[in-house]
Amino acid sequence: MACCRFLSPSFDNNVAREFHWSGLADGPGHKLKLSGITIMRFMMIVKSTETSGMPPKPLMDAIGKLSEEAMKAGTMIGSGGLGPTALGASVRLSGGQISVTDGPFTEAKEVIGGYAQFELTSKEEAIKSAVKFMELHKELWPGWEGETEVRQMFGPEDFPCNG
Repeated sequence: MACCRFLSPSFDNNVAREFHWSGLADGPGHKLKLSGITIMRFMMIVKSTETSGMPPKPLMDAIGKLSEEAMKAGTMIGSGGLGPTALGASVRLSGGQISVTDGPFTEAKEVIGGYAQFELTSKEEAIKSAVKFMELHKELWPGWEGETEVRQMFGPEDFPCNG
């Protein structure tokens, strides 16, 4: 039995992997096999003020297209938007006590509005993906302000047990 809190296998894998690319010289569905390349998982966390409102439909359509392309390429493994904090709760452990507070969270200046998980070959590739996502916001939601935080994900072997 593992002594670490993580139950899933490593998030960094040295694998042989097939990517499905469309629009390359060989035509749609062209396969490129990468062998022995380290694939890392990254979480993209989108933050903004909660008062930004709902994104415009053209932006949501563009994000949908970008997500579909990433899924077909095999790089996106999951994504989603989050509801308003008024529908959520916060479960906190402090001073040995657990407390539950229903939303909204008035003290929060920024909230997480969505996330995406990717399997990519480098931090630089993850940053390029986040920049492309933010460029869509700049173009299709003028005046919106926020950020996409790029975080590498780790598995159990990255946190060795102490005994």
